[in-house]
Amino acid sequence: MDLSPNFAGILMGLTNCASNVASTLAPLFAGFVIKDEKNADEWAIIFYACALVLIISNAVFLVFGSTKIQKWNSQSDG
Repeated sequence: MDLSPNFAGILMGLTNCASNVASTLAPLFAGFVIKDEKNADEWAIIFYACALVLIISNAVFLVFGSTKIQKWNSQSDG
């Protein structure tokens, strides 16, 4: 809503879609990697993969993130 109040609904839909896809893929990935639930090494792979995703997404936000209203928010007819 901060980036573009005029297109907040579309932006919320896109981000919610991405989060739902990620929440669907996470247990599938864990099920693919983990064959023995008591094996700590397999769980470490899941932990490190999760940490990697969080670190990369945080770095992208730090580099490109902004709370300024974007130029494409205006609804010009031209």
